[in-house]
Amino acid sequence: LERVMNLLSAAVDVMSSNAWLNALGAMDLSQMCVQAMWESDSPLRQVPHFEPDVIKRCKEAGVESVYDIMDLDDEPRNRLLAMDGRQMRDVAAFVNSYPSLDVNHELVKGNYRAGAPIVLQVALGRGDEDEEEDADAGVVVAPYFPGKKLANWWVVLGEQGTRQLHSIKRVTVAKSTAVKLE
Repeated sequence: LERVMNLLSAAVDVMSSNAWLNALGAMDLSQMCVQAMWESDSPLRQVPHFEPDVIKRCKEAGVESVYDIMDLDDEPRNRLLAMDGRQMRDVAAFVNSYPSLDVNHELVKGNYRAGAPIVLQVALGRGDEDEEEDADAGVVVAPYFPGKKLANWWVVLGEQGTRQLHSIKRVTVAKSTAVKLE
């Protein structure tokens, strides 16, 4: 699996060096390998103890994402999930470590002319900045992945119509990160 991750990273590098927006497919496959689930699976499948019956109950209640679980009040969540204390602690640990990034961007002012690069400033910040920094911050909760996996992000600027990739940067976000894309 570690070799697969290196191969997928290399595939992203090769496709992006050719300005192919298809690099997004390799990025998606990378995430699927880490979480041991297909893109078409319910995102709830990655939550510990979320067996098919729990996922079905959640879907029927309109709860379809990890963020929806975060938004539930304690009592409705406890009734919906119907899990014991240990299982609920595992769910809480996963949900509390689930990534939440704030992304903002702005065009850097300059005297741009035809054919000259345009600079876009992108600011990424973790949504849990008010919480204390711990040793496992930035580590992906992936029970089927061997070893620790740090959360990496790709900041991509592309054009869907032409499937052309214009700029790409791979980043790790601790609290906040600023990236310039040309």
